[in-house]
Amino acid sequence: MDPRCISIDIETYGKLSTLPDQTVFTPRRSLYIDGVHPKDLVQSVALTLPTKDPRSRGSELWSASMLASLRPGQTMVFDARSKRDMHWLTKWLDHSDTLFGMNIAFDILYLRAFSPFLNRALSGRHLLIDLSVVNYLQCEVRPERSLKTLGPVLGTHIYKESDLRRFTSWSQLPAYNGADTHNTLTAIAALARRIDPSTSKLSPFCLDFYSESLWSFISMSENGVPISKSQAENLLTTLTKTMTDAEAEAAALGLTLSGHGSQKSKDELLTKALMEVEGYTRDLDYNMLTLTEKTRKISFSDGNRSYIKSFIPPTSQTHRLFDLVDAHQHAQKLIGSYLYPLLRHKRALKNGNVNRSSLLVPQPGVPHPCPLPTPPNSSPSSKSLSEPISTPPDRKSSSSTVRPRTPRRSRSTGVDTTPPNNSERSPTTSSKQPTTSTSSPTRPEGSDHDCPF
Repeated sequence: MDPRCISIDIETYGKLSTLPDQTVFTPRRSLYIDGVHPKDLVQSVALTLPTKDPRSRGSELWSASMLASLRPGQTMVFDARSKRDMHWLTKWLDHSDTLFGMNIAFDILYLRAFSPFLNRALSGRHLLIDLSVVNYLQCEVRPERSLKTLGPVLGTHIYKESDLRRFTSWSQLPAYNGADTHNTLTAIAALARRIDPSTSKLSPFCLDFYSESLWSFISMSENGVPISKSQAENLLTTLTKTMTDAEAEAAALGLTLSGHGSQKSKDELLTKALMEVEGYTRDLDYNMLTLTEKTRKISFSDGNRSYIKSFIPPTSQTHRLFDLVDAHQHAQKLIGSYLYPLLRHKRALKNGNVNRSSLLVPQPGVPHPCPLPTPPNSSPSSKSLSEPISTPPDRKSSSSTVRPRTPRRSRSTGVDTTPPNNSERSPTTSSKQPTTSTSSPTRPEGSDHDCPF
């Protein structure tokens, strides 16, 4: 019987230099911020099976000793552009009950957005065992937290420098993608062996707690945080007027709040305020004032202003100037840190480009603000992956009862993608690393490579 636990990993559009850069890491933001086409969200999916399922009957609860006994076996890489490959992937997900991964919430988010069939297969029933969680449980202060940096520390794997860069063709993805799932399984076993089995770490309760937390995170990421764009625009207008009015009134009183000469003007205000306080009282404690790090002068900070203002009568012009400074900086903080990044963009980068990763995106069902780009080599008559896949009468089966199947091979990768069966094991592609072929880097044309929506 095929193991019901699998290691899974995906490669998204960000790994290919021929597609847009990936600056955001949730599917909906990828569509709106990075401008990637829905059919390009996921490029490949790799699965690695353990040599055997350490649960004797396939339904026992996991433990540290079981995880420690895991050994990577067969690895399969599925072409996300192929409707047939995604069909076999769905069958494997239906067959499994435990998923291993590294930052697995990322993989599940993109797979659920990529196809309605994968969305159904990844509905929340799987137990998720994340390498990042196991790494934290074994040593919560370890600075190495990625699959690439953990390998040398654990002595399990190491990546070439060229693997850390973006690839120029799809044909480079399978070996890299398959290595990730293989190495994830190896690293989980290595960390589990280092955890004291007498502790509650990696106990069934602990694993279930973190798995449920990951599913909750996935749900919250898909739903997002609702923000009214119209109210945010109104607040931006109100705060911009507050800044303008404060600048105008302060200028009439001889204070420059922004632009050229503003820092010198604020320093002069601070000096004038200290001299005014000394004329009222000697109770001001200079040790309570913070200094700037470089020049060691009295800082124009919120705390210093508040402390000094407490000694100045409200009828004083200096007190009013401090009020204007507070109103101006409060509005400026809200605009610069929240409203402008949400509605426009973050600060310009050094190369002159702007960072749009913080922009608000519409809720599902709201039209895209601009037409989506037309994917290359797309066929107008092609069917969507959301349409049912016809199966010959002699090959029909439900997702819960899997009958023996003739091994099939992906036309793009040459890797075995036969779905699981209980009577005959699929041919093993490799016991260590995934087997791949030198497939063409171009996208094949035809209805087998359709938009998954």
